[in-house]
Amino acid sequence: MKNFMTVLGTIAFLISSLTVVAADFDLSHDLKDRNEYFLRTHDKTMFKYLYDKNVSYRMEKWLNHPDNQDYVVTCQASIRGLIRAPKVLGPFCYFLRQGTKAKRAQAKKLLAIYILGNKLTLKELAGDPRYDAKTQMKAAKYLAPYLGKENTAKALACLDQVIEKGINPNPLNLYHFQASRRCLSKVGKVMTSKYSVSFVGIPIPQEFPEHPGHAISATGWTVGNSVNYVALNKLDNRVLSALEDGAHTLRNKYPQTGAGSVASFLKKSHKAVLTPAEGFTTIKNDPAWSQKSGIFAEIRKAIDSAKETIFIDIFFMGGNMGVAMAKHLINIAETKGVKILILRDIINHFGRGDDMMPVYNFLKAYSMRNPSKMVVAPSHIKKHSSGLPRFMHGLIKDEFIKKSGLQQHLDLYALAMSDHSKVVVVDGKSKNPTAIVGSKNWVDGSGAFCYDEVAVVKGPVAATVQDDYYFDMVYALKYEVLKNDVDTFKQFAFKGWSAGLNKGIKKPQQLIVNILKPFDLLDRNKSFRATAKKVLVNMPGKATIRTGMNNVDSTRTSAVGQVVQAILLAKKKIYIKDQFLFDRNVIMALLQAKAAKPNLVIKAILEPAYAGQGIPNILYADILYKAGIEVRLKRTHFEEGEKITQEYHMKTVSVDGQFVITGSANKDQTTMYGSFREEQLDISDKAATKVHDQLFDFQWNNKEQVFTTYRNAADHGLKVPEGLKGLNGKQLNPDEFVGILRSIVSILFDTVTF
Repeated sequence: MKNFMTVLGTIAFLISSLTVVAADFDLSHDLKDRNEYFLRTHDKTMFKYLYDKNVSYRMEKWLNHPDNQDYVVTCQASIRGLIRAPKVLGPFCYFLRQGTKAKRAQAKKLLAIYILGNKLTLKELAGDPRYDAKTQMKAAKYLAPYLGKENTAKALACLDQVIEKGINPNPLNLYHFQASRRCLSKVGKVMTSKYSVSFVGIPIPQEFPEHPGHAISATGWTVGNSVNYVALNKLDNRVLSALEDGAHTLRNKYPQTGAGSVASFLKKSHKAVLTPAEGFTTIKNDPAWSQKSGIFAEIRKAIDSAKETIFIDIFFMGGNMGVAMAKHLINIAETKGVKILILRDIINHFGRGDDMMPVYNFLKAYSMRNPSKMVVAPSHIKKHSSGLPRFMHGLIKDEFIKKSGLQQHLDLYALAMSDHSKVVVVDGKSKNPTAIVGSKNWVDGSGAFCYDEVAVVKGPVAATVQDDYYFDMVYALKYEVLKNDVDTFKQFAFKGWSAGLNKGIKKPQQLIVNILKPFDLLDRNKSFRATAKKVLVNMPGKATIRTGMNNVDSTRTSAVGQVVQAILLAKKKIYIKDQFLFDRNVIMALLQAKAAKPNLVIKAILEPAYAGQGIPNILYADILYKAGIEVRLKRTHFEEGEKITQEYHMKTVSVDGQFVITGSANKDQTTMYGSFREEQLDISDKAATKVHDQLFDFQWNNKEQVFTTYRNAADHGLKVPEGLKGLNGKQLNPDEFVGILRSIVSILFDTVTF
């Protein structure tokens, strides 16, 4: 009876966000827990031991050193049943062995992080619609001891004795250590499916198969959202012709080092440049933005509805459509008093820098003159993990890139890091936020005529999307603007919308916090800790959604976890529409799911790439075909050297007619491993999934839309470069060539633990 009442109490906590009126959802619990986890793991010492690969390497050497074996074996054998994460267990034992009380006390910080991580995981599982009610109830039961602070305080107190006295290694005296272990084992006892255990040591991966054992999305699943899945924009010849007519207007008239530079734009009024008289489109006559329905119409509708704020993080924004939207945003800022914050990756341009940098420079110049209306900043991408093969990490360093001048000759960042997001959030801090998350870029030559998709979301998750980007905003202001452009930072801080708050303030962190107040749901203080008591958002619909992201420094890589979990839990069918599908984590999950459920239908439509020959998407297609998984390549408009390219730029996975994952994340190593900043939504909604699946079926069954099922490279006309020979001395055939490429990619890019 006691356990039943505990579970009921936990369920009551999970729905306690429905406060004030039935239509309000309180996001504060989820956002505060996630924020606290970020701050604790980013403590200077904790960050090194949890995420620094060099420190992890040295830790491994310490753990395996012969002089430490007696202690390490005893510590890990005793604690492993309580702390189950290897990357936490090793440093935990290391800290307890230190010679000073202050250093041993780091073990408390680490244990607190582990406990909070378990709480986030169980809270997510308790609301996960992919699991049945019985499994969710089990997660709620396990979550109960984590609610409140009592058990956590008791668990941390168990370490007091060993922290105070230490462990004498010569001779080895484990008395105090063993006392701490016994104390920990008694705190918050829970009966699992097999045995009784302390709440700290619940074996989450064993209790919840197909789950990685850590929180995939730190804010979990959220109810009460409305969602509209949109995957259409006009692709007729009239649109193509109009786009081609104006394709190079910007680069010809406003070169980024001349008339299109920040310095040049600062000399003139924003109204006197990029004008219709010069051939630039407006929002009303642009061939993309003027469309009455579809993706562009939805983006424009959301932006036009803004009353308080607009947040944008957009990978590609340029050309005529970039100019038209930039002018439109400025008009909104000036006529409606809406505060606008824009982030953009200005290092990666994939050959379109001349089409994009003038638009960025125009907006930056405007924000420098009008900091009370707009803040424009480069995304900070240099804290991401490198997307290069592991053996190259030590060969190419940022310092080398700077001194060598290598970057100016490349279309992408030399360390393969990027902010690949395509996100808009309108009125994120209000009770009625709207977020648009998807794959659509805003540049004529790559986006205006592409196959794309977005999810338009209203409700609690729309607010969560904005909070997902809080530290992106912080890092952009701190490491890009303040570090490289201090005069602009001062404009934002002392002449912008936070000028009143920043009077007399000198500390940069407090200035940044104040600049971001209009976009900060938690009203963080100078230490970035939440002060907001509630975060109330209306619930306009019935969709259950969780956000997923590869975050600002690759310490969260939810994208791969969401996709793999969805695949492994599929029961009837999996549909994939994507630009790229060759990440081994995803491929292995598909093969595993098909082997476990032979009747599971798995189909994928992919970008044809490279003149329709399919590389890199055909790297695993023959293996998938042999396993009973069909891959077809989408037919697209492509001509070598054309001004306007067309890509099958989709990024979705749908499962069982119930779930659809959509956003900016491709299924390749660069994306899945966290090198690219990504945002995606994991949506539980039959209506949205039905729209996705109907489009998939239409394309799949229409020969004018897709090539036939991929069986082997020869069938699709892959041409092997002349002179490439195998060990037998003969010219490689297409299948042999693909096999070698696959092996090379597999060796260069190890799979990751998600």
